Amino acid sequence: MKLDGKGAIVTGAGSGIGEAVASRLAHEGAEVVTVGRRPQTLEQARRSAGEHGSRLHPNAADVSDPEAMRALYG
Repeated sequence: MKLDGKGAIVTGAGSGIGEAVASRLAHEGAEVVTVGRRPQTLEQARRSAGEHGSRLHPNAADVSDPEAMRALYG
């Protein structure tokens, strides 16, 4: 896999383009922290990724909240 041993953080990963990007990165071998406001949509996106979903690591956070971002990156 092209991205084995690599990591990524994808915001807006519960749906749409963010979900597709996160899923593709996981498919290519990356470990991906998925970020979005609703934990249930992040979990659904993880399940939808099938066998690659184990490389998706949901983290519910609002990117407009500085404290939430410090916790994510801290």
